[in-house]
Amino acid sequence: MIPNVFVSSTIYDLQYLRDAIRETIIELGYNPVMSDYGDIGYLPSKSAQESCYATIRDCQLAVLIIGKRYGEKTKNGLSVTNNEFLTIQKRNVPILTIVDQEVISFKRVYEANRATENATKFPGMDSAPETFNFIKSVMDSPLNNGIITFTTASDARRNLKSQLAHLFYDLLVNQFNPLNVNIQDILSEVKTLRHELLKDKGEEPLIYLNAMKWLIDDRSRSDDYTKLAKSIHGSIDLAVPIMLKSTSFEEFINKSNYKITVNEEMPDIDKLRESNTQYSYTLFTIYPYGAHESEGNGYVTIIGGNQIFMNTEAKEYFDYLHQEFMQALKMKI
Repeated sequence: MIPNVFVSSTIYDLQYLRDAIRETIIELGYNPVMSDYGDIGYLPSKSAQESCYATIRDCQLAVLIIGKRYGEKTKNGLSVTNNEFLTIQKRNVPILTIVDQEVISFKRVYEANRATENATKFPGMDSAPETFNFIKSVMDSPLNNGIITFTTASDARRNLKSQLAHLFYDLLVNQFNPLNVNIQDILSEVKTLRHELLKDKGEEPLIYLNAMKWLIDDRSRSDDYTKLAKSIHGSIDLAVPIMLKSTSFEEFINKSNYKITVNEEMPDIDKLRESNTQYSYTLFTIYPYGAHESEGNGYVTIIGGNQIFMNTEAKEYFDYLHQEFMQALKMKI
């Protein structure tokens, strides 16, 4: 089947860009879903906005475009586009976010002067603070938080094609990797034999199996947590019992006899290695969905000795992963 791609943005100020994005989606063989082209099925029992939100559930991908206009606010105080983004998140639909480069520059100026009483006006923006908060909410999301910038429609088209190529590559690697198929076969065997192997053993072995299942499941971001746990303990088998006794990521680190330091100014790993030659330091950089290594906006973690250094984004990301881990323990295998 052909994927449906929902395109969300204000319309009148970005019509030129929406046209370009639509053309790109069609060129790639996908089906664009856009309200201004009659792709939304409006029902008598629903408002136009509710019809848009309902259509999202039938889409497999979304493109969010944020320009200078925030748009007309709805009853909850948020714009239609902002509400569409929240609906997309709830549906767990992958999002590619494209933001006007000038708006990103304005956002930096706004944040630099927010502490002062000087109100800064930005050309072409109807509700600058709301737009900047909207962008921040996208960037603060645990997943789907990558930002693609554009200055022209050609930029947007080129960057969108690049991101879709990354998405397709990730699908091929994870969906058709023979190793992943073997893992799923193993999990199937575990499910089949668990009653015999664990009969009358209580719930603890089942919880342990759920933990291992989550850590090797290629459909989640658990691989990042697995790498970190193995770096600390050397083996995931040694890490899991401690993870099971920890209600938070920070508790897991403390129980592992490590000290965590969260700071935006990360230490220089080369200097750490020079000053502490008895320790081996490992650098992890995790890039959010849709981000490029060249943009330098990854989640950074350095592990060495009994210390872990993280920037704020990395700490929030692993906090989120640990909660996902705890939820997985409650599921039946």
